[in-house]
Amino acid sequence: MASSDENVSDSDEDMISCHHYFCLSCIKSFSKPKCATCPTCRTSTDLTARKIERLTTNNIALRLVAISEDRARERQEHETVEKEIMDQQLWCSECNMSATNECHKKEHAILSYFDIYNSHSSLLKSVISETNAVCDRALEHHQKIYSTLLEMFAKVRWLESQIILRVESSKASISHLESLKSKEDFKEVPAEEDMVNTVNQMNQLIVQITERSDLAKAAELEACELLKTYGSNSSTFLISLLETEQCLPEGLGLGSNGDGVDKCGELNDLKKKYGLSKDENNMVEDEVVKSQDYTKPVTCSLN
Repeated sequence: MASSDENVSDSDEDMISCHHYFCLSCIKSFSKPKCATCPTCRTSTDLTARKIERLTTNNIALRLVAISEDRARERQEHETVEKEIMDQQLWCSECNMSATNECHKKEHAILSYFDIYNSHSSLLKSVISETNAVCDRALEHHQKIYSTLLEMFAKVRWLESQIILRVESSKASISHLESLKSKEDFKEVPAEEDMVNTVNQMNQLIVQITERSDLAKAAELEACELLKTYGSNSSTFLISLLETEQCLPEGLGLGSNGDGVDKCGELNDLKKKYGLSKDENNMVEDEVVKSQDYTKPVTCSLN
């Protein structure tokens, strides 16, 4: 508390009746001749019996302010002393240590410790900044790689689901094929019967063709025998050959013209009509040769 007007300054904090503290100059600004209204709570303080300078002073706040000012002053003085000491210290850059008389004698590069400290501090700060930038880039790349791995993992999970679906579909297809195979097994018996019938028909055709071939060979041998027997008597040979053809199956006669028309009947009629004289035989032969349906006999080689 202030005991007199001389000990109170405008920066001192005084308390009004509502227990709010304000500096003396502020109280003077919002007070009236006989009262002061608190700007915080709007409470009025009666100033009729006392002056503004006699209000209760906040000594705690004043003490804290004084302590803070003292510490700030001491810190400033300490920094000034350290700077002076650092300016007075010398550093040998070649020996990388505090300069000595030997360094001065050898004329080494000598700098103040403060300059060395500042240069090294700047270098350290630049290295730290560069390292931070590298770390930031590495972190960014790591985040990109992580996001890429997440995408790949999602794709792998999707592929896994697709593979499972394909496997299930394949199993269903295999089951369907197995069922079809079992149905085809029941059809093997009628298919085998059809095959047997086809083979039997082929065997019958082979037998028929073989019989016709044998008949053709027999006719050829008989023709050769007739030719050998009658020699140059062509008329007698022709008549005998025609008589032999009448006994052959249809289509295998030597006098057949390929369309099923047999000339044996015509030649027999000619033989009965004209007789078997030499001249008449020649005439019969000429008639046969001149006919449109005449087929030249197959010649046989005689042993």
